[in-house]
Amino acid sequence: MAAGILGGAIPPAPAPSAAPAPEPVKPEQAYAELDSFLQEQIDALGIPGAAVAVVRDGVRGQAAAFGRADDSGRPMTAQTPVLLASTSKTLTAIAVMQQVEAGRLWLDETVQTYLHWFPLATAARQP
Repeated sequence: MAAGILGGAIPPAPAPSAAPAPEPVKPEQAYAELDSFLQEQIDALGIPGAAVAVVRDGVRGQAAAFGRADDSGRPMTAQTPVLLASTSKTLTAIAVMQQVEAGRLWLDETVQTYLHWFPLATAARQP
């Protein structure tokens, strides 16, 4: 065990003929590639319109819209309201379970544990 710990502390020697590390991709280039990919997918799947936002560490890095917002042909924008209908239930369930897996949320707690302002119209929770 000690040999494994000590051995892990020493970085391996670089290969003599190693190619130089590739230059990091600039955000603008990555967003352009993402937009291109999304447009291809929207066209291939026949999706009338979509809006996408990229968020990293709580900061919006990019917002883009594709296609049309409705049957009149009005263009989709990043601010166009979209009705999710029952899709929002699935997205909410996925988000909740990700938080459970990360240990930030527990399913056996009441919603008020996390959203103190959220009222319940039902009687007090029974054991």
